[in-house]
Amino acid sequence: MIAPGPKAPTETFEVPRSKDETIYGEWFPTTSAKANALILHGYAEHCGRYREVANVLNASGLSALSFDFRGHGRSTGQRGFIRSFSDYHEDVLLAIAELNKRCDPALPLVIVAHSNGALVALHMLCSPAPAITPTFLVVSSPFLGLGVEVPAAKKALATIAGKLVPTLALPNELTPDMLTSDKEKQNERAADTLCHDVANARWYTEAKSAQEMVKNRAPDMRVPSSWLVAGNDQIANPETARAVRSKLTAQSTLTSYDSMQHEIFNESDRAKVFEDLSTVISDQLFRPSEN
Repeated sequence: MIAPGPKAPTETFEVPRSKDETIYGEWFPTTSAKANALILHGYAEHCGRYREVANVLNASGLSALSFDFRGHGRSTGQRGFIRSFSDYHEDVLLAIAELNKRCDPALPLVIVAHSNGALVALHMLCSPAPAITPTFLVVSSPFLGLGVEVPAAKKALATIAGKLVPTLALPNELTPDMLTSDKEKQNERAADTLCHDVANARWYTEAKSAQEMVKNRAPDMRVPSSWLVAGNDQIANPETARAVRSKLTAQSTLTSYDSMQHEIFNESDRAKVFEDLSTVISDQLFRPSEN
């Protein structure tokens, strides 16, 4: 497969999430869809960076919807801020409701989730009473542990601030060369004003709590999944991802990309990742089961 490049959405939309707040989304339908897909982006970025993923999903027979989490991209809200990790759950439920308005909700639903978006999906699916029931989950570089150690003083500051000054935003110190080895993609990320460069204190403490919950409750997840894990990841610890995946009792597959960095969908050899993404979805949804 050759990386197909990004595809412009057929429709962009805004959904109210409260009186003064909205969620921005993009819709990528395909004719004679065999399934539907929901794309969840990572922290400090936005859904527009997943238009190539949407193109791949369309080519695989799935209509796709992506959206910006609150505090990200074109959605409203303080950049990176949440009061609770369940805030993200609300955004996902709003997006699924919009997806169901635009397609046949009886078709299989695939969630394709990257990094913090993968943590959101796993956190929802590991809950005692999951509010979503996708047919299949694909996670890329799931943010289940830090790839590099945060200095103790910064951890302490974020933990205290998360309780006392939850809106405090600290520089996230991420640089584009930590995300991908592709120079063109690095330049795109550096110029992208819809991305932000802060790590919010409350988000940090809530994400840490969500990570621990997923680690503890992974055996309870009932949805089959595929794990696409970057081996040279400075953001999300790949060994932690593999350890959590090993706890699953539901069907799962693991594909490792040893030389790739965090954003495998933006790596130089992303065509291979897209081929694998198409294959795992086809194998799960469309290939006749063997008796």
